[in-house]
Amino acid sequence: MIKVCMYLDNAYGLFARSKGMRIGGAEINFYALACDLVRSGLHVDFMVKDFGQPNQQVIDGVCLRKIPGTADRAPGARAGIISRLLVRWQVLRMALSTRADVYLVTTSSETCLYLWVAAALRRKPSIYRMAADANVDFSIGRMSMIRRVFNLILPRYTQIVCQNSAQLEKLGENFGREGTLIPNQIPLVPSAVPWSNRQYHLWVGRNEALKRADLVRDLAVRMPGASFALVFSDGPVVPPEVQRHFEGLPNVKLIPSTPFFEIHTLFAHARSYLNTSDREGFPNTFLQAWAAGTPVCSLRIDPNDHLRTGGGGLYANGDFEQFQRNCACLENEAEWTPLSETAAALSKQLSARNESTARYLSLIREVVGEAE
Repeated sequence: MIKVCMYLDNAYGLFARSKGMRIGGAEINFYALACDLVRSGLHVDFMVKDFGQPNQQVIDGVCLRKIPGTADRAPGARAGIISRLLVRWQVLRMALSTRADVYLVTTSSETCLYLWVAAALRRKPSIYRMAADANVDFSIGRMSMIRRVFNLILPRYTQIVCQNSAQLEKLGENFGREGTLIPNQIPLVPSAVPWSNRQYHLWVGRNEALKRADLVRDLAVRMPGASFALVFSDGPVVPPEVQRHFEGLPNVKLIPSTPFFEIHTLFAHARSYLNTSDREGFPNTFLQAWAAGTPVCSLRIDPNDHLRTGGGGLYANGDFEQFQRNCACLENEAEWTPLSETAAALSKQLSARNESTARYLSLIREVVGEAE
């Protein structure tokens, strides 16, 4: 039996079905992949952050291993250099102790170094799954020390998985490496809610500058007759600064973090899913929207040209005026209906084509050296 070691600190919230924990796209992808790998007969050790859970427990067939010393500190408290070094040692020690046949990582932090070192010390293969376009595109973000370390380590991974074709191209251009394209696949809940029960335009994301929630506020001001719902996945309470920013807008509803296994209801009752991000990989939210027959209305993001050529919604190519016109189109049932039907069809098409678990299994067996 092949043993896989995976790491993503906040993924514990999905396994534990915890409400209010910060969950992003990477956590959802890795949770789904870990469960699928176990169902396919592999053993998975999944390293996670300390949320007060037992040191080791099995959920959904996956062995969850708590990294000591990683619990959140009190507000304002800062870790000293010794405690930070101890945490790094604990990550490396635990990765070594799993005695995995292959290490699978998706983080842009320095942890990618420790997992690669663990694999190298044990002379085992490692697979890095791209976390974001910024991993390979030097024009995005600033060149911090951690990013410089990441740039040195990334090409040393045995295999590199890309979420979209743009990442694949930049990987070759900037790192001289070939990658494997495996689009995201997550547990989806197909639905077909009629127009009459579609009530708002939905936005989902973290309270981060690059997600550009402020642009939804601008849209709500310009479209007072339309309704907007924003889900902030930062925790059980909408951040106070967000509440102040949207204050006085009666057509906007702010919603705190909603569990992944419940959020499909919000997608199912939306007229559109709004994306205002400056950059993304392949947003899981696009997949969730299409499964619900909800067209995507995107300002800048169009992974693999699914909006321009696949009919999954409307794309503004960075033009906010066009973005507003697109959103206004989706207020019209006659224009919304064919886009909703196309979105649902695209979801089925991608689900049939995107056998991501099978591709990961093939890749894992290839690097481990086990014939299928």
